[in-house]
Amino acid sequence: DIAAQIGDFDAALLFDPGATLSLHDALETPPVASATRLLVIIGAESGFTPGEIVTFTKKGAVAVTLGARILRTETAALVALAQILYARGE
Repeated sequence: DIAAQIGDFDAALLFDPGATLSLHDALETPPVASATRLLVIIGAESGFTPGEIVTFTKKGAVAVTLGARILRTETAALVALAQILYARGE
């Protein structure tokens, strides 16, 4: 269960097309900005159910969006990680 593992990380990002916080803004805001152990949670193309989003966010995940485009799961993972690495200067 991924939700149970959120506490093992400094921060967790839940990628949700319906989120209002951009990944860019989240990466500049605590606790994500200072996290050294960052959990990235990406779902299927259909997204997460409302119940899953509530479960993840109650455990501390920050819901973020990659923008208006809906990407395939494997593409979203690459885009998310590339943006995170770029923002951190890696």
